[in-house]
Amino acid sequence: MVMASSESYNVWRQSHATAIENARNKLPTEIRQFLDGKHNCKLYKDLYTYLAKGGAPSKFINKNMGAIFGGLLNENGWIDKKYKNDLLWAVDNCTKWQYSSSIWRRSFRSSSYTAYLQSNFILTQLENYARLGWLESTLEDVLMGKITENEKQHFYKDGFSLPISTLLAARLDAGDSKIFAALKHVIMDDCTNISLEIIRGVMMSSNADAHKLICQLLVAARLQEGLRQAICESADSGTIEALRAVVETIKAHDLIRFSAVKRAIFTWCGVFADKPESLDRIAGKMLDLIAECLADRAARDAYLESEDAMQIYIALWAYSAEDARVGAQICRKLAMGESRHRRMVAGIFASQFENPDLENELGKFALENFADDTECLAVYFYHFMPDINMALNNVASDNRQGPYEREKKEPPKSRVYADLSDYFESRDEAEKFRGILLKTRELFTPKKKEFDFTPCVFPWISVKLKRMDVAAKLCWIASALQDNTLIDEACGMLAEVDSDIRNNVLRMLVTFPETDIQRDTLVNAIADKESYTRSLAIKMVENIELTDDNYLMLENMLRLKNSETRTAAIELLEKLDDERLYGVCERLLADKNGEKRAAGLDMVLRLKKQPERAKLFARTKALAAAMQSDISREKILLDQILDEENSELPADCGLYKLENCKIAPIDKQFVDDSNKVFCRYFPESELAGSDKNADKADCAVALKKLDALLDAHKNDEFTNYWGETNLLGNAHSLIISHSPKKICFEELWDEFYQTDVGSPELLLRMYIKLKAYRKMDKYVTFKKAGKAAAVRLFGADLANPIDVHFLCKDIVQYLYDKFVPMDDRRKIAISAANWLYTLDDKTLKVKISGEEGVQQSYGRHGRKFDPEHRSLLDQVQIDTVLNWLFEMENSEFFAKMIVVKTALTDRLDGLAGMYFGDYEEQSVYALDAPTADELVRACAMGVINDDEMYRRLVNSDDLGDVLSALSGHIKAIRERDKLVAARSRLNMGGNGNLRGLIGNHDMDKLTEIDKNVIAKAEDVYNKFIGVVLGEELNRGDSETRFSSYITSIKRIYGVENYVKILAALGKETFVRGYIYGSQSSKKETLSHLISVCVPNEGDTAEKLRELVSGTDITEKRLIEAAMYSPEWLNITADYLGWKGFKSGCCYFMAHMNESYSDKITALIAKYTPISVEDLQNGAFDIKWFKDAYATLGEKRFAMLYDAAKYISDGAKHSRARKYADAVLGKLDPEEAKTAASVKRNKDMLMAYSLIPCDDDEIMQKYLFIQQFLKESKKFGAQRRASEAAAAEIAMQNLALSAGSSDVMRLKLRMESELFESIRPLFEPKNIGEVSVWLEIRDGKTEIACEKGGKRLKNVPAKLKKDEYIVTLTERRKQLTDQYRRTRTMLEQSMEDSTVFTLSEIVGLMKNDSVKPLLENLVYCFDGKCGVLKDGRLCTVGGEEICADGTSELRIAHPFDMYADGSWRDIQKYLFDDQIVQPFRQVFRELYIKTAEELENCETPRFAGNQILVKKTVATLRCRRWVCDLEDGLQKVYYKENIVAKLYALADWFSPSDIEAPTLEHVSFSDRVTGKPIKIKDIPDIIFSEVMRDADLAVSVCHAGEVDPEHSHSTIEMRAAILEFTLPLFKLKNCEVKGSHVLINGTRADYSVHLGSGICHIQGGAALNILPVHSQHRGRVFLPFADDDPKTAEIISKVLLLAEDKKIKDPFILDQIH
Repeated sequence: MVMASSESYNVWRQSHATAIENARNKLPTEIRQFLDGKHNCKLYKDLYTYLAKGGAPSKFINKNMGAIFGGLLNENGWIDKKYKNDLLWAVDNCTKWQYSSSIWRRSFRSSSYTAYLQSNFILTQLENYARLGWLESTLEDVLMGKITENEKQHFYKDGFSLPISTLLAARLDAGDSKIFAALKHVIMDDCTNISLEIIRGVMMSSNADAHKLICQLLVAARLQEGLRQAICESADSGTIEALRAVVETIKAHDLIRFSAVKRAIFTWCGVFADKPESLDRIAGKMLDLIAECLADRAARDAYLESEDAMQIYIALWAYSAEDARVGAQICRKLAMGESRHRRMVAGIFASQFENPDLENELGKFALENFADDTECLAVYFYHFMPDINMALNNVASDNRQGPYEREKKEPPKSRVYADLSDYFESRDEAEKFRGILLKTRELFTPKKKEFDFTPCVFPWISVKLKRMDVAAKLCWIASALQDNTLIDEACGMLAEVDSDIRNNVLRMLVTFPETDIQRDTLVNAIADKESYTRSLAIKMVENIELTDDNYLMLENMLRLKNSETRTAAIELLEKLDDERLYGVCERLLADKNGEKRAAGLDMVLRLKKQPERAKLFARTKALAAAMQSDISREKILLDQILDEENSELPADCGLYKLENCKIAPIDKQFVDDSNKVFCRYFPESELAGSDKNADKADCAVALKKLDALLDAHKNDEFTNYWGETNLLGNAHSLIISHSPKKICFEELWDEFYQTDVGSPELLLRMYIKLKAYRKMDKYVTFKKAGKAAAVRLFGADLANPIDVHFLCKDIVQYLYDKFVPMDDRRKIAISAANWLYTLDDKTLKVKISGEEGVQQSYGRHGRKFDPEHRSLLDQVQIDTVLNWLFEMENSEFFAKMIVVKTALTDRLDGLAGMYFGDYEEQSVYALDAPTADELVRACAMGVINDDEMYRRLVNSDDLGDVLSALSGHIKAIRERDKLVAARSRLNMGGNGNLRGLIGNHDMDKLTEIDKNVIAKAEDVYNKFIGVVLGEELNRGDSETRFSSYITSIKRIYGVENYVKILAALGKETFVRGYIYGSQSSKKETLSHLISVCVPNEGDTAEKLRELVSGTDITEKRLIEAAMYSPEWLNITADYLGWKGFKSGCCYFMAHMNESYSDKITALIAKYTPISVEDLQNGAFDIKWFKDAYATLGEKRFAMLYDAAKYISDGAKHSRARKYADAVLGKLDPEEAKTAASVKRNKDMLMAYSLIPCDDDEIMQKYLFIQQFLKESKKFGAQRRASEAAAAEIAMQNLALSAGSSDVMRLKLRMESELFESIRPLFEPKNIGEVSVWLEIRDGKTEIACEKGGKRLKNVPAKLKKDEYIVTLTERRKQLTDQYRRTRTMLEQSMEDSTVFTLSEIVGLMKNDSVKPLLENLVYCFDGKCGVLKDGRLCTVGGEEICADGTSELRIAHPFDMYADGSWRDIQKYLFDDQIVQPFRQVFRELYIKTAEELENCETPRFAGNQILVKKTVATLRCRRWVCDLEDGLQKVYYKENIVAKLYALADWFSPSDIEAPTLEHVSFSDRVTGKPIKIKDIPDIIFSEVMRDADLAVSVCHAGEVDPEHSHSTIEMRAAILEFTLPLFKLKNCEVKGSHVLINGTRADYSVHLGSGICHIQGGAALNILPVHSQHRGRVFLPFADDDPKTAEIISKVLLLAEDKKIKDPFILDQIH
């Protein structure tokens, strides 16, 4: 489609946008408030009242809103007058249409206009007709596709919808023959464009002929699933007649088989709400019910008298589809009736109305009448006062005491109450329902806070009655009644309100408190457990006058530990006069509570920093001096108080003196040299003057040539970075490799450069031109200024955009990287920066305040910024050039660059580093001030001195950046190639990134400058972090200047800091879990510091003992800290001298921690063979536990247990205790069973299985776990999944407890014993006329069913709920799952050479579900391989190998067959007898050791292959491989004490597939000693399986990443099918070329990928085509045999696009446009 040129379109678009916006702004205020959607404005309320009385919307709009159609001030008006009658017709006829447009909308209409006002339907119509002001063409032109080029650009390419639905409906109902003829042309003829708005317009009309056309189109949709979806999901949006016509069409043509139709019915009715995955439940029976109820009122009434929930529901839906008010009346009638079941169905259905008036009336009725039926009350309760949370939010918003951001509205001067009329007719009615709610509240107890009714009426419905909801509504009514007595009573319910809305309720009740209770409630909220409520209360208290009792309340709050509460209380108490504040300090310092004393000391210390209160400080200092304290936390504060010097840190932090600060001047000669380079590249710049010899070749010409070259090669194939085959014209990116960076067809682009570009100067101009602004309709003021600057700096031509394919940017980027010298780029950046520096402030800083439509820019990290300006550094082209100012590797350039950069950013204080998100162009970070890295480097190179560096670091906009950079670099330097057992995943050590400090220089080949920089970084880190820690570790509750940034510190070192932090914390607990963001309480900052603190080299237990001496730090505290920061485990172990301490700590970490550092993972692996994943999920190592418990003893083990709470959340901590109690026999089995079955306590289930037991009790436990799983089925999917996982772990624990070698063998044993009890299920049993039984075929269990001797396909639907059928179904699933699990277990047994006795295998084969697995396997006995025959092991030739039941067999590995010489015979045997094995055994890949490998400890067999790290880790994880930092991927064989290692130079722990490392070798070592093992000593089966895994990584995870779905053989197969299929359809416009089918269509040319099925417009965007699912498609649509759904989908798409002139799917047509 040819579009309007960018420039002409921008002018057109801007003029229309301005005209419409100006017209809107000229409207009266009350109309604009209405258009803003303010339901509380006068015009809205007046319209609501008018409509409620039966008035027509058109009359009200004409009388009160006529200004929207124009007048004296604006002739055209906001809405074009030519659409006035159509609009008025639309609002008057809206009662024929659906009133809701939300995602939860149902097919409901209403006879009341108020429903359409409340749902914003009327407002939407006004906005739609205003948007039609963009349309210059007629409606007939729109239908015929004859709109202007500008309109095509606006409504198609730019994605602005054309809202013509009601306009079309109006014209059709008016009998406009031209419009109908145009509509018929659109629907019936080829090569026309039908849109969703056209379909909706037809549905909204009453024109039966138009409905018939749409129904014909629905039948003809065939492969167009999107078209079917568009018609069906629009069917209920219009008239009821249109809906009936579509339903009858669906029924007549059996269209219910299509998913799009089922989705539509789900949307219409709300059946299976929130369960769209249950669409298969929507079948012909339901469609018949819907069709019958829509067509026949008598049928509806009959169904309303039934007890069938679905019949009642659909009958109610059909009435509501005609008129929701009638539906609500019937709901009320059913609620009043005698049938409780119908009443419940009506209550469930009423939730679909989305009409507050209707719902509220039903809710009121229910509250008055169903008080004695709690479940029924719960069903109806949420209809009463619907949307209460929104109502509370509205009242809270009206009470905001700060300025309104959006409206600039002044805050209220008195409390704003809830509006009684929102829910009640009168005050008496409100009081009546308040009384009912109070009685409802009495249903609850402190422990019983809710009633849960799940399921309710339908299996998918869950209903709860909650005390918090009752309390919220009582609070709202109290406000609405404006009675302080009632509000005081409501204040007592605040704690019951849901924490999510408690802050809103608080604001509603106690803004401008009028009673002591209200004031006390507000003050008490400062200590609320909910953070938003607490923060709000703190702000609100600042605006009220407090009483003496309030101050005592605040004083008492200081017993609490919450930092926010304590800080607020201290700051409020500080406002007291000196005498009263002295009394507070006196009481606090003398209090027995340590938290209060600490607060008192903090207050005295704060007074020391307030010179104006020096006398008060002297008095309180004496009180502090009199204290006798040995508590470290208090001693730290006392030392500061009693120190005669001022303890406040000076502004310069003692790190610099302002008068000594120096920075080198700008090198003018270097700038002059840079300007010459700049002018060579940009000869049209104002910097260039008139250089006649300058290269001024037109870059636009070159770009157009490149665009043409792209188009000429658009169908050339290439393999992208992910291994997918793309056509050049359809690609999103041309990159095929990131390291080294490569793009496709580089030779082609290189040739283009040599032929058509020829110079870096022209190339760079092409690069800059592609960055020019393309649209100027938004952010106009700034873009105009930015473009003007670009004209001056680069030249007029480069500031104007050019229309070329977006891939030109990739090509030019590649050429630019290759051919534009880096030295030139740097000098160009210097020249541009210097030019900007010379501009005056008015030019450099563009004023934007007041500009309509400007998105206010914001600074990073919450820094202060200037909201009224944007700097020219934000201009995209300028920003592109300035990005070259970052340079760490060229030291000479850096020294000159940093001076220019500093000078420029200093001028932009408040604007440097700003972020501005321009979604129409691109997001830009403007050049920022020098970073901490740059400052350190500049200082090390002598560009700035120490004073200047520290001045900038100390006064940085974000100290967090400084602390993060400094500590991060030192962490990378000191911990290079080390494993650190850090707490946080973000602090796990390993190689850090020093690029910001020294560039990409190799750490092993540093220059002298780099060494100086690193030395300077160490020095700065030690000084700066020292100052920060000195301040933070001596704080009280009050924050220091660094507190908000402490969590940015990545590492601190040394036992000295470690002990200081513990002393400062005192008895305060650590923050459990992880600390994210800028948390600034004392507990949070010190906990973070402990978590990032690790020992220095040389730190010892003796040093720790020396520092701890004289403090109150106990052994218990040191154990807690070691658990919290595990790197201290070794030193703590030496300090304590406890045998088994490390094992005990690791035991707790393994069984409770949420994630492990790599060091801890490796340490845990030495103590247990259980995988990390299983331990985290709840698996338990009994042997490890018993060893740790016995070694440590009961008392010390208990200390570790108590400290272990700091490495986990509460649930896992309690789990560990349950496990310990279970193994020690302290857990009562009956209590455990009750907790697991009744309370569904999963931890107790897993612990129960660990209780010691005899053989008889094992079966009882097994059956209990299975019963737990069975009961889980009544819960939701998520809960079922979690309980299933817990049951699996319980089985693992039971196997360990029972001494079984593995879970599956225990399960098989149990199931074998149980199988005899279910054997009767395999015998036929008659249920009525049907005979049913279980049947096993090829290992698959099925329910067999016969009637009258004839085999049935399925169990009849009416029998599916029969108890016996339910039992068969459960057993079938159990046996099916058993089959799957057994298959996995047997394969692992083969790999591990697990031994079975012959009698054990024969016994297992009595289980018919397991027998097919075992009978088809090959076994090995005494080196001979054979198969089972009649309970004997025989060769495939029939010769007996063994028959003794005690004979020990293994599942044979291919190596056994290879060694036996029987491999080929066994393979032939399988082929001849057509035996299918459950997993790859006989045809498994085998890897034999070579002679060259035998004496080596590693093999380079797969060396040199590049692998994708992330995918390799994921692929091999399921093969029991884990990561090790030093050794790469490793697989541990615990029984053989062998560790296999797959080594590559890769970061295995935070893998990304940007780089593809090369596989180095596979090696083997001893698990215990770590010594290498020669390959000749590795068992052959282990060697083969390790090599097989390595081969798997190389083939599946190779950097080429060949997806089997996209493999060459698959694509060839599909190409062959297409070449056979296309002639059948007589299609000659399709060509198979490589991996694509190229299609020459009528509307466009297309390509379809034969691997992925992705469709593109050739040389354009992808097409998202909704496939017709194979189970719904039917043979009529695909007349060829192919069971592969992807192949069927691809061929369907080819057939569809080959005849694209017949496409009517609006979603596809929109994409083509």
